[in-house]
Amino acid sequence: MDGPIEQWILRQGPKAVNYARTLIGDRDAAQDIVQESFCSLLRHRERYDLRRDGDKLLFTAVTNRCRNWVRRRRRQVSLESGPDSLEALGLADRRLEDPLARAAANELSAEIDAILASLPEKQRAAMHLGASGWEAREIGEILGVSANHAAVLLHRARKAIAAAPEPHLIEARE
Repeated sequence: MDGPIEQWILRQGPKAVNYARTLIGDRDAAQDIVQESFCSLLRHRERYDLRRDGDKLLFTAVTNRCRNWVRRRRRQVSLESGPDSLEALGLADRRLEDPLARAAANELSAEIDAILASLPEKQRAAMHLGASGWEAREIGEILGVSANHAAVLLHRARKAIAAAPEPHLIEARE
């Protein structure tokens, strides 16, 4: 593997895994999705200018693979429909299962996670990409929507986060 490609993978890999984990909530699956995305891009690198468009192509591939992963999980869960359905979808609150993890978790961080998890998928993706420094035009390209729609997704996500209850602040005032 040549140097610039390897450096690109090392630089963007952790960011892409965090992004995928934001979308699907499963760390192992997120790592698999990012690895598959890198492999696909590298396998077809003669089609692309990875130096110019690699980041956008990577995040677009990760977004699409995450959407497919969620669809497959929903189909699988709807067939099973057992009591473990929430866990299979990754919707069960893992912090409540482990008392040590719950005790160690930062209260504010848990609230932010819950708020982000409650956002629709595209808003959550847009918010994560925006927080990572992508512009609305680039977010639109990655998510397959117009730049204006990407800006609307960011606005709605920020509005939902701002409107979320703030119990930690209420308790501090009392």
